[in-house]
Amino acid sequence: MDTEAQLPKPVAGDLLQHKMYVSRERYLLIARRAKAAGMSISKYLNALVDRDEVDADGRPAWAPTAISTQPTLVDVEHAA
Repeated sequence: MDTEAQLPKPVAGDLLQHKMYVSRERYLLIARRAKAAGMSISKYLNALVDRDEVDADGRPAWAPTAISTQPTLVDVEHAA
């Protein structure tokens, strides 16, 4: 998959907008943590990515080595 070809058009400067799906509880958790850190949700999520440890292949250290074949929540929602 060529992710560069799928990039959305910039919204402001070089910033791209990404839509994500989370439960209400997860959203509130993210919002509370961002507020506690004195950040917007966007800045908070960017900070998490910046601090994510990756291996030589770019895979997050916490991720399983095998790519999951289980459908994601988004896949399940769109199939319904």
